[in-house]
Amino acid sequence: MTTEAPRHLVLVGLMGAGKSTVGARCAARLGRAFVDTDELVVAMAGVPVDHIWAAEGEQGFRTRERAAVADAAASPVPLVNAVVASRPLSGSAATFPKNFVMYSCAASSLPPSSRAAP
Repeated sequence: MTTEAPRHLVLVGLMGAGKSTVGARCAARLGRAFVDTDELVVAMAGVPVDHIWAAEGEQGFRTRERAAVADAAASPVPLVNAVVASRPLSGSAATFPKNFVMYSCAASSLPPSSRAAP
């Protein structure tokens, strides 16, 4: 019997869909680290996301997002990773190796009390 190696869990969806909320809960239940891609982008860039958008636009942000996803993908420890996608994965999906399981989040799938405030 072959045992499959644990895989990273990636949550994708639009802003406010609940990726961070669901991701933190999944990470806690699975005993894994939770990684928010926006937080990785900020840590790597040294400036807030809104500054990146203002200076580099969406294309610059998405380039940085792909680098952050690649960084998370390199972790040998299974992670729960939340990825923002304004378009279907914004090209980030190509960065995910086969050791990722991807789920899409939609705000309507969360109870109203769990959704981020507008």
